[in-house]
Amino acid sequence: MKRQEVAAYLRRRGCEFDREGTRHTRYINLATGDFSYPPRHQEVPNRLVRVICRQPGSPHPWE
Repeated sequence: MKRQEVAAYLRRRGCEFDREGTRHTRYINLATGDFSYPPRHQEVPNRLVRVICRQPGSPHPWE
C-alpha cells in the first residue's frame, strides 16, 4: 500500500498529522488520544499497514 493511502485512511478515521520524526510520521486520533506511526517509505507492506492502523484503535483498511 502506498504511504499516501495509509495517511488518507488515517485522516478518514479521525486522525490528524501531529509531527515528523526522523523515519516516521506521527498521527494522533483526537477522539481517543492514541497515536499511529506510519513509516515514510513509498511502499508500506500490508502486514505493517494492519499494525499501523490498529494503533489508533481503528480497523485495518480491508474491513
